[in-house]
Amino acid sequence: MRRLLAVALILPVIGIPVTDPYRYALFALAALVLVLAGTKDNLYRWAAAVCAAIAAIAVSAALPSLEIQEGHNVFLNSDRAPVYRAHLPAAVVDAMETQFDDQYPLENRCTEGRGCWALRKMPDTPFAFSADAVWQQPAYSRIVERISFDDLRSFRGGFVNDRRYNWYRSHSDVKRWNMPFFVMYELPREIAGGTLCWRGTVMWESAPGTFDRIDHAETACRTLADPGFGQRIFGLSILADPGLAMNLEPPPEIATAQTIERVAITSAVLIVVLLLANWRSRPEAWIAGGCVFAGLGFILVLESFGNPTLFGYPVYSAANDGLTNEHLARHIVQALKLGDWSAALMGGQVIYWDMPGLRYARAFGSLIFGDTSFGYLTVVLAMPAVLYLLLRQLTGRGAAIGSMALFIVTPIVAHFAFAYFGYVTLYREGLGETLSYTAFLAALALYIHAYETPEDGLFWRALGANLLFTLALAIRPNIAPGAAIFLLGYLLFATPTME
Repeated sequence: MRRLLAVALILPVIGIPVTDPYRYALFALAALVLVLAGTKDNLYRWAAAVCAAIAAIAVSAALPSLEIQEGHNVFLNSDRAPVYRAHLPAAVVDAMETQFDDQYPLENRCTEGRGCWALRKMPDTPFAFSADAVWQQPAYSRIVERISFDDLRSFRGGFVNDRRYNWYRSHSDVKRWNMPFFVMYELPREIAGGTLCWRGTVMWESAPGTFDRIDHAETACRTLADPGFGQRIFGLSILADPGLAMNLEPPPEIATAQTIERVAITSAVLIVVLLLANWRSRPEAWIAGGCVFAGLGFILVLESFGNPTLFGYPVYSAANDGLTNEHLARHIVQALKLGDWSAALMGGQVIYWDMPGLRYARAFGSLIFGDTSFGYLTVVLAMPAVLYLLLRQLTGRGAAIGSMALFIVTPIVAHFAFAYFGYVTLYREGLGETLSYTAFLAALALYIHAYETPEDGLFWRALGANLLFTLALAIRPNIAPGAAIFLLGYLLFATPTME
């Protein structure tokens, strides 16, 4: 229980949602140490850790920052999508329609098939919902302090996994992986003195309601000034060449404040870890940590071969359970944002006709990590550590280390479900097996540890194991027989021994 409290203490220091790769890496490393090493039961250390966290939060709140209102959405040139004309500037819509017709000529557009974009549902709001904004009060989609992207994944537009845009690759001329979209930034006065660099097409508001089109075939920059009104800048990501890329270099005083904030956050997290972590924990904890880093290295190797998913927002394939569950998760988060608890608990279906658990798990991850895959990535990174600790309990240190080497670096045994490669692939496709099996293995490890050391927090370990079993079964009900057999055996043989 103390380990979870220590991890929870770090989150407000880093800031929710955690969407920045650096902050996520800081969180993941701190959580790894605190969970595996355990925490100290010392009131003075906990009080000092809380004070460090509060100090970092206060520093972040006192520093100047940028709050850039961002609105974004997919763009589809269709008579069935009147929402753009009704709410966006006419000059911007004209430019987007022209580019859409150039990129997707009318004579080549799909006209039939379930996966054709022109026959499916169209956007019904000018700006899409973003899970990044669940803790914000945005005017459009979300509030950002940084602008930096060069493709659809790095842009992290959650709309890409809306089930309305379930376009099959073979049926649709507009492809999901290169979905046309636009982004609008309403620039605050504090941004004056900064520099905006971009490649592609930007519609620049030179006077209220007047937009100038600026095209850059290669990246070029422009210094930002205070125009005296709420200036809007639209970036159009419709043409494939050149693709839209934008990057903001903030004014010097804001850049300095961001550096100070990063130093304060990093220092506070380090202080919390140094104060609370049990540095004299068993060697198994550090070996398990090594398994996590080995797994991370394996994922980085896979990322180098294309289709990166670590830092960004994944674009799931059409007609895929990953797309469906991410869509339903976003539905849950949006309902929570609107205060509609009934719709959130319903999970997008009045009666479940498929596995319900993953959508709620993904929604929980979105509450903390916004429109990223960091929530699921945390589980994938934890899987090698969980498996090692379980094998260590069942076999021994040497056999467990050898088995983990086989599991992580050898995809040959993927057909026997004992290869990390297979579970990473399932994670990259947004499927639930990796999460379910990791929860199942963690439950087994907790039960066995409770049996071996019943005096060491038996109630909390048993409660945690039962919750993990519940999560695993909610995501993949087919593992229910295995859970039932284990629990029955535990009740028959372990309980009398523990008594």
